[in-house]
Amino acid sequence: MKRLWSRHLKGACPDGCFSGGAVGSGMNRLVKEKSAYLKHAARQKIDWYPWGEEAFERARKESKPLFMSSGAAWCHWCHVMTEESFNDEETISLLNENFISIKLDRDERPDIDKLYQQAAAVMGAGGGWPLSVFLTPDKKPFFAGTYFPPDDRLGRPGFKKILRTVSDLYVSKKEEVFRYTEKLVNALKREPFPPGEIKETGRDVHSVNDIIRRGKGKLLAARDRRHTPFVDRNIYTSLNAILITACLKASRILGCADAGDFALKSLEKIMELRLINNELYHSEGVRAQVEDYMYLIEALLYAYEATARSFYLGGADELMEICIAKLWDKEDAGFFSADTEVIGLRLKGIEDLSHPSANSLGIILLLKLYHVTGRREYYEKAERMLKVFSMKAEESGILSGYFYSALNAWFNMLKLTLQTAPGSELADAVLSSFNPYISVVYEEDRGRVIPCYRETCFEPVRGPEAIKKFISDHRYLSDLI
Repeated sequence: MKRLWSRHLKGACPDGCFSGGAVGSGMNRLVKEKSAYLKHAARQKIDWYPWGEEAFERARKESKPLFMSSGAAWCHWCHVMTEESFNDEETISLLNENFISIKLDRDERPDIDKLYQQAAAVMGAGGGWPLSVFLTPDKKPFFAGTYFPPDDRLGRPGFKKILRTVSDLYVSKKEEVFRYTEKLVNALKREPFPPGEIKETGRDVHSVNDIIRRGKGKLLAARDRRHTPFVDRNIYTSLNAILITACLKASRILGCADAGDFALKSLEKIMELRLINNELYHSEGVRAQVEDYMYLIEALLYAYEATARSFYLGGADELMEICIAKLWDKEDAGFFSADTEVIGLRLKGIEDLSHPSANSLGIILLLKLYHVTGRREYYEKAERMLKVFSMKAEESGILSGYFYSALNAWFNMLKLTLQTAPGSELADAVLSSFNPYISVVYEEDRGRVIPCYRETCFEPVRGPEAIKKFISDHRYLSDLI
């Protein structure tokens, strides 16, 4: 692994490197970063800055625009742009002479990436990675794109041409640039994330699957001829929590005990590493965002349902309290993405981008916590979020699909009081039954389950087969209204 890492670093800068960051021979200032993706650019000659005030302060002093490249270790086209442009001498000179350059790891700072992805979409530049954004010294975007080839190619302008054009524009029409950024920021405050398009292929499903199968084979063959990529070993709270929840689901539905054991050990590790003095962190040194809170709360609730340990339930309840204190929008309801503003904005969306919307998941979790803890304020917050986001969900359509799962949970959430021990046949029958809208709470073992829907409770159910039938027959409880 060490040799492989060295080979990748060497390949990132074959002709020697720039030490503009003054942090050591052949290194720029990214060498101090924790992100593997940022460290991968530490030997490049570009005078990279990480996201932070130091870069913007220098831009203000030198009256220069900023170029920000946002990407990730898993992003193929990010590495292509590195090879084609960020290791090209002419491009390096253009960037170092005319811009202050920022490298962003979108896995480390998804809140920053999401903001500028939306800005790129509003500017008509689409979205994705690498995200290439040009900013004023007050962090406001005025031009954006994704991958740019080094020179004009396939209808795309070359990156060197882009750099010259943007630099000339900023120098000659700076006042117009600043006026445009104000309009853009105002548009970001108003506009939902634009819905995407679904296009018909004109082919039947079998031919499409065959094309995909053959395409995968070609991709794998081409991939096997390349160097193995380096591994990002940062531990992100949100991504680990998603995996933990998936393993807990696999354990209860498929009866895979190893998956459950792995999940619980991983959950304890994440809590140990990332919850420090009642402050949750996304990664080392980076404060948590709404995705970290929601995905971790979900994992804790699934862990409670699997084990009946009050530690997990108490942790979920406590984290929701912290999240509300830090991220709740007291004026309009809903959770902001992060606890800080960028260009005067705190995003608050329900779009399912690379993962299900944290706000939509938050509605479901608030409902579950209400049923388990009896805290009425959770129910009221879920209700307010459904009302606040309903119009936005209608506008963004399929991009807000998980919101409709939250709406379904509102109408069909079933509370099951398990008066039985975790791991019993009765408990296993409940947990292995497919119904995504169940809240589970454990009480003293009496060999029965008490189902409740809203303010109505049904007759206690005894026996594994009986509870399975009840859950299956009462999947759509809103029909009872």
